[in-house]
Formats: sequence, C-alpha cells, structure tokens
Amino acid sequence: MHQRCAPRAPPPLSSRPMGSGSPGSRWAASLTAPGGRNARANCGRLRRWSRGNPVHSAVRQPVPGRARATHPCLYTSTQPMQLVLSDRGRPGEPTRDRVYATLRDAITTAQLDPGRRLSENELAGELGVSRTPIREALALLREERLVAIVPQLGTFVTRISRQAVEDAAFVREALECASVRLAARAATTDLLDELQANLAMQERVVDRADPVRFDALDGELHRLLALASGRPIAWTLAQRANGQLDRVRRLSLPAPGFLADMLAEHRAVVAAVAARDADAAESAMRHHLRQVTSQLGEIQAAHPEYFDEEPPRMSTVFEVERRPTARPVGRPRARRFGRDEIIAAIQAWTAEHGAPPLTIDWEPSRARARGQVWRAERFERGTWPTIRMVRRQFRTLGEAIAAAGLEPPRPRGRKPNLTGPDAVLRAIREWTRRFGEPPTQTDLDPYRARRTRQEWRIERYYEGDWPSLPTVRHHFGTLSAAVAAAGLEPAPQSETPADRLARRRRNRLALVDGVAGAAPDHGPGALAAAVREVARARSARDAQALDQALLELAGTALGWADRVRTPDAA
Repeated sequence: MHQRCAPRAPPPLSSRPMGSGSPGSRWAASLTAPGGRNARANCGRLRRWSRGNPVHSAVRQPVPGRARATHPCLYTSTQPMQLVLSDRGRPGEPTRDRVYATLRDAITTAQLDPGRRLSENELAGELGVSRTPIREALALLREERLVAIVPQLGTFVTRISRQAVEDAAFVREALECASVRLAARAATTDLLDELQANLAMQERVVDRADPVRFDALDGELHRLLALASGRPIAWTLAQRANGQLDRVRRLSLPAPGFLADMLAEHRAVVAAVAARDADAAESAMRHHLRQVTSQLGEIQAAHPEYFDEEPPRMSTVFEVERRPTARPVGRPRARRFGRDEIIAAIQAWTAEHGAPPLTIDWEPSRARARGQVWRAERFERGTWPTIRMVRRQFRTLGEAIAAAGLEPPRPRGRKPNLTGPDAVLRAIREWTRRFGEPPTQTDLDPYRARRTRQEWRIERYYEGDWPSLPTVRHHFGTLSAAVAAAGLEPAPQSETPADRLARRRRNRLALVDGVAGAAPDHGPGALAAAVREVARARSARDAQALDQALLELAGTALGWADRVRTPDAA
C-alpha cells in the first residue's frame, strides 16, 4: 500500500501542530478504509466528514479553509471510549443524569480529549442506553460549553477556554464565599464532625498520592459547606458553571506538592467555620478558590494542547470558517432572457396550451403550489423566464404578448360576481349532476376551492360565471332555500345509506322532470336518445346502468335548456 495512504491512528494530542502552526498548516480529519480497492487513488484527496458510519481508521490531511489554525483538529477516534455508566444501581436516578455525570467526568478527567467526535450511536452502545438520554446529556454539556455541536460536522469535545475558566471562577467565588459565610454563622456539631472526617480522609489520600480520590473529597467538602448555608441552589448554580474550571483543576492535581497545599487550605477554611468566624471563613475560601486561577498560566504552559488560544464566542467554542454555500448541482445561475427569447417562450406556451400565458403562469411559487412539476423544473433549470425577466424587457406581460403577434387575454382579477338567480339555480343543478349531491356552504367558498386545488372551480370564480356563497345568500337568503328552489333535497346531518341512495335518486329524477316540464317533446335527438337509454336500463333492472343513464340525461337536458334560453336560439 502507498505510504501516504497507509491507515494510521490519530497522533497524540500533544503532538498536534494546531496550536502554533502557520495559517497554511490547517488540518481536518478524514476517513480511509484500510486495504480498500481505491486506496492508492484516494491518495491526496480531501475526504468528507464522517456522520456516524463505521470508521476503519483516521487519517489527518491538510484541508485549506476548513478549520482555523488556532483551534484543535476535529477528528473521529477509533479507540474505544471504555466508559462505564455511573451510579447504575441508584434507585430512581434518571438515566439522563447518569449519562450526563459519566460524560462530564470523562471530559473533566481528559478521558475524552479535546477535539474528539462524540457519536450518539457509539455512546449509546458504550453505555448500554438509548439515544434519547445521550442527546439530552449532550445538550446539558453544551450549556456548560464542554462540548460543541458544529452543524453538518457533529458533536466534539471542546478545548479549555481561559475566558470560560475565569468566568467560572468568578461565579464560584461569589457563590461559595457567600455560602461559607452563612455556614460559619449557622455551624452545627454534626457539620463540624462531617468536615473533620472529610479532612481525615483527605490526609490519608495525600499520603497515598491519589489525586482522583482527593478531587472527589474536595468536591464533597465544598458541597457540605454550601448545603450548610441553607441555600442549596448556590451549589447547583456553581456546579453548572464549573465545567471548564474542573478540567483545569484535574490537570493541576498531579503537580508536586499541590495536594498538600490544597489540604492546608481546606484546614484553614474548616478551622474558621469551627470558630464561627464568618470573615475569616470567607477570606480563607476566597484565597483557596483563587489558587487555581493564579496558576492558570503555568497549567496552560504545561498542557498547551488542552487550551484554546482565543476566547470563544458565546454561541460555540469552535470558530469554523464558513465558506460560501455552493450552488446546488444542476441549478445554473439565473440568466437574462432577451426579447426574442421571451417572445419564443410565449409562442411555445400558446402552442402548447391554446392560450397566451397569464401573470400567474410565470411565477415559480405559483407553479410549485399548483403541483405543476414540469413548470417548476423549468424555472429551477433557468430555461424558462419568470415574470420579472419579462418585465425587464417589456413593460407588461400584455405588451410582450402583443409583440409576439397574439391577443392578450382578458385580465383575470377578482370582480364582483353578478350572476342572477337563474344562474345560481343552473349552477346548483350542474353541481348536483356532477357530484350527486347539492352543494354545501364550503363547496361555494373560493378559498376552500383554492386550498383543495380544484382548478376548474377557481377558473369559474375568476371568470364570474360561478356563484359564490354571498351571491347565493343575496338572491335566496340561504343556501337551503336556493337548493329547494332548484327542486332538490339537501343532505341532512345524518341519514342511513338506504335513505341517502333514495334521496340521490329523487334528486336525479327531479333534474330530469324539471327539464321534461320545460320541453314536453324531450327536445332534439340527443335528449330523446338519453331518455331511451334510461328506459332501457330500467327495463333491464340494472341499477348501475340506470344511474349512469340518468346522469347522461341530466347533462344533455341542462345543455339543451341553456341553448333554448339564449336569445338567438333557433
């Protein structure tokens, strides 16, 4: 295998050149499958970020413009996390809290080093829980700025920010100094016994040089003092802002003599509390809490790979340089259409649809709303002009249509519906013939027609020859009165299937009888043929054929009646 393409594990965190590299030494993580068929061909290529797929190995390659040189490499590690869910046997403990405590301890103890990618699937499999508590725990860690969720990249462990450490120290000093002052005034014998027992255990731990156990006892001592103040919320708030400070404390614990100095400061605080001296207890606690921040420069110099050189923004601790969003594949830039191209498009539209286009026919949003995919695709490909492009070359669409040698259509604006009572009755009968039921109030609502995409009904509203509900109420008062005037029965609120079938047949017969009364001789040959089809279906006792014949008869009769009522009818 080629040397550059050979899979290898990510280098140790201390050997990463991100902290002091030049702007040209930017790095990003890429994934390569060992022994792949295209291993040699992938040499030198920029690979995409992993989104939870099985990782074979991690290879660091330079990617210009991806991450700033002052920040760590974001990488996907192949080493197992070896995490154990804490306090699994505690009854009533929410799984989210146990997962949060486990991940927080792993980050503060550097078991999960800065820059490591945290996969929800991997964490769920490691801890034996579902993804929901993992996601909730990561959200809590993000509030403490221990992890960063980078869009389209994943969730990563953050580096230690000096500004965040100083902010956490400020909050903790304000809360714990006030708490220890109250604890000194209200100190009890039980509290002093617990504090002395804690100090005795700290002495034994210092003799064994066990920094992990000492850190746990240190936190327990501060918790006892905070709870003794009678303000337990102070300890909760201090812990919530203490994430970055805990990471610095864990790095400083292995320093020679540090545990002994911490033990001496703890003794001074407990002695002041035992003496009920609030001022001395506050002064000792303030001196104790400032030891970590006073040594922050030395700790950062000893562990530069864990720290961030610049103070982070409030939203995220990573500063990722965002490159301009690439244009989707297959969508070219919108080009300008000339006059000849627009005229050719208008002529093509007229040849395809039989009428010149309207303004709404040139709007991409209207095309998508109507579900006309072919027209929306034309707009997206940039091969079909929009109304703005037309107006760049012509003042109006009507002028462009006239330039194409066509007659512009009548403007399709909302005009008052001036249909009379006869037109309302004809519309109700046509509706019944078409759908088998008289129209309801929602059926005569233009907005409902637009929402249900009934194009034929919308066209009639715009043309002004289809009544709306206000028009019906203007002529008949109510829609029920209009349906009764048409000789039809409206649908009741509840009826049996047999009653509904009988009512529909009565409505069909009413349509036929109304036309027959107006024309006793049954009109021309088409109407007579329709009547013969009804008679043939009745004699054959075919219910389906009879219904179809009645519908055909009603349609023929309505058409013939409209023709007879016109002034120029023969």
